[in-house]
Amino acid sequence: MQVHFSSFTPETMRGFGQDLAADFHDRREFVDKTRNQMFTMLADSRREHCEAEAQRRQRAAGEADGRRLFMSEIRSGVHARKSRFKLGRREMAADFRQMASDRCAASEAFRNRPGRAGAR
Repeated sequence: MQVHFSSFTPETMRGFGQDLAADFHDRREFVDKTRNQMFTMLADSRREHCEAEAQRRQRAAGEADGRRLFMSEIRSGVHARKSRFKLGRREMAADFRQMASDRCAASEAFRNRPGRAGAR
């Protein structure tokens, strides 16, 4: 019967226990290393995300400023054109009034010409 249990000697069991402890220690180090890598990766990812978000916000603010400036320039251009057209209409109306006044004066002068009074 001793042949069957010859491998269960105190030295073998001590060695087995030490192997188990070493394996446990190795697994614990692996788990700690993996956890630390995950924490580092998540922290890097969070930092990169924050930086990307800050850059996105900065670009968005710049684009919004650009759109506001563009719309301001468009409004200014439209206002300037309206003002020029309004001035042009006033000048044209003044020219038409002047032409109408000249036409009326010419018509009146034609009707009141000296030889015209006796022809009726």
